[in-house]
Amino acid sequence: MKFWSMLLAFLPWVLYKVIMDVPLFDDMTMLKASVIFAFAACIWQTIDKSGRGILHWGSVAFFAVTLVLVVLYPNEWYLKHLGIFSGSALSALVWGSILFRRPFTLVYAKAKADPSRWNKPDFIRRNYQISIFWGVIMLMGIGFSVLKGWDWSHRIIYDSLDNVVLVLAIAVTCIFSRKPKKI
Repeated sequence: MKFWSMLLAFLPWVLYKVIMDVPLFDDMTMLKASVIFAFAACIWQTIDKSGRGILHWGSVAFFAVTLVLVVLYPNEWYLKHLGIFSGSALSALVWGSILFRRPFTLVYAKAKADPSRWNKPDFIRRNYQISIFWGVIMLMGIGFSVLKGWDWSHRIIYDSLDNVVLVLAIAVTCIFSRKPKKI
């Protein structure tokens, strides 16, 4: 998966994370803005048909629920645990795709790969490996959210670790998803 394809696939989540952390207004205003932009990105992906598979439809569902519980009818309990909910939603989407034998990366890989490779064992295995890798990354994100809930004073450390892990995951995925060269 190329960097830009990955960015497009995760666009609602990227907007959600980036906008929420921009210190333009108070935290609640930025959170609401991030949810609105993330949901709008989901709608755009649906109309544009660039959203595919379980990641897209799970993101639509998550941000629709979050739009209601954060923007329209703020729920204090949901707001308090939103970091854990978002990480859990992504983790469930990734692990669910593996469990149902349709790794979430497969739909994006097929969009870029030659159809003659789609059923080859190495192509499928590589998609499982990349999806499992992302599943582990999502579990780490949940861990950082839990730690942040226990120790708010070190929030910047947990957020920074989460961001570093995500950037490394993107780099590893871009490298690992390249077509192997024939010798």
